[in-house]
Amino acid sequence: MPIQNLNASRILHLSKMSANATISHTVFAFLLAILLVNSGIEQELVLTWIASVYLILGIRYYSAKQIIKQNQISIKENNALVTTQIRQQIVILFALSLAWSLSFVFLFMVDIPEHQSGYHMIAAIFTIGLVAAGVLSLGTIRLALIVFSIPMTATVAYLFVNEGDVFHVMSAIATVSGIIFLLTSSVLFSNEFDNGILKTQEIKDTELEIISRLASASEFRDEETGNHILRMSYNCYLLSLECGFDQERAELMRYASSLHDVGKIGIPDTVLLKPGKFNAEERSIMNSHTVIGARILSNSNSKLIKLARTIAAYHHEKVDGTGYPHGLKGEKIPIEARIAAICDVYDALTSVRPYKKAWSKQEALTYIIDNSGSHFDADLVKKFQKIYPKVLEYAKTHSDS
Repeated sequence: MPIQNLNASRILHLSKMSANATISHTVFAFLLAILLVNSGIEQELVLTWIASVYLILGIRYYSAKQIIKQNQISIKENNALVTTQIRQQIVILFALSLAWSLSFVFLFMVDIPEHQSGYHMIAAIFTIGLVAAGVLSLGTIRLALIVFSIPMTATVAYLFVNEGDVFHVMSAIATVSGIIFLLTSSVLFSNEFDNGILKTQEIKDTELEIISRLASASEFRDEETGNHILRMSYNCYLLSLECGFDQERAELMRYASSLHDVGKIGIPDTVLLKPGKFNAEERSIMNSHTVIGARILSNSNSKLIKLARTIAAYHHEKVDGTGYPHGLKGEKIPIEARIAAICDVYDALTSVRPYKKAWSKQEALTYIIDNSGSHFDADLVKKFQKIYPKVLEYAKTHSDS
């Protein structure tokens, strides 16, 4: 698995944890501020502290949300973006760690009256709890984990040396021990997380390889289609993104659509490879490849195979209801099948087949536009026109020649 994909998974997990943890940290920081004031620490000092904490938490929450949003579009394909985001999070977390370290300073260096020591102890427990929550949310990125821990560990060590009473010594020992334990736990979690991602990716790669080989098998008997599957499925990917699909869903479309004609495996050569037009019986046999494909791909728990079945079954339906096999109309046809219909017909028209010569790309695009609203979804045709330059660019490097 490419390291940028692993890093992308790490930063995405960190961001999801950060987005959730920031809300709870905001509440706990408020409660800690109240305890600090009740412990005898000056109110102005505490207000300044909590204002800085809230500012950093706000920045952390916003950046985490941006990373989650970007992941849906391009993070897995952009190593520079992943690296930048990791560095950004490290800086934010270092600042947050410094802010929490200040609470240690308040707790350990301020003289607490005897009758207020209870508040002091509760505040110390709150602080350690917040540190624990912070550390446990960082386990996927070890450098962030280390950077987050250094200021707090250094602060506690300094106070350990400079404050000699039993309370401060015991607090320091407990805090350092807790940080070490949490660091160890987080490193173990990081290893398990990486292994889980790698195993998941291995399973996914195996599934995609099987699908790729099955798609090749469906076209093997019809060699003149050449790179039709590659072009058609990539165009489905582009059009899916243009429709607002997130990255994961668009990638599913790319691989699932490659099986759109898997049912051709069950079509006799006398029909599949016939050089002329079909008669009524032959047309009926050829049209049955949608039903055969759906049957081949049925009864699966895989999201990818389920989507492939939908496309195989319905990609020859037309929005005016004159398509096959069920004569569905408009939005009753799944959007994935409507996307595949445009990309399949366009590329089929530009490809050589036993019964026809290849059309020019402009002729094929004109046909798609002319049949907008009858054969094809009108809105999707407009979106296809937007991505058309990318369609042409990909076709240059994946031509049948």
